[in-house]
Amino acid sequence: MEGTGRFDRHPLNVPGDFYVENGCCIACGVPESIAPELIGRTEEEVWHCYWKKQPKTKEEIKQAVDILHSQELGCHRYAGTDSEILKQLPKDCCDLYSTSFVPAIFDPSKSRQIQLALREQEHGWLTRVWRKLFES
Repeated sequence: MEGTGRFDRHPLNVPGDFYVENGCCIACGVPESIAPELIGRTEEEVWHCYWKKQPKTKEEIKQAVDILHSQELGCHRYAGTDSEILKQLPKDCCDLYSTSFVPAIFDPSKSRQIQLALREQEHGWLTRVWRKLFES
């Protein structure tokens, strides 16, 4: 499955269910340390990680699941529908469960909500930072 198309995949991701959202990588190095055979990184000055291989074996799937649990911003995502994999993952990392999210602040002086568009994409990494900070 190639995904729902709600998230912009980094162009170097191999086709498949696991991917990194384009422009979301914070170059932490954690995913590559968990699964160097699955995750690669660009050679640019400001590098970006990507899935260079989709997990196939039980051990590789475990590593993929570990990556999605260890990440901070949800840049690594799962677009598949395998129920065995889905039940192991945080729902906010799964395209199947993702819904649009636009954070709102109540402005008491105007008695209405002000919608904050943190990024043109509804599922951008800044939105996920906002969610981590104010909804946890």
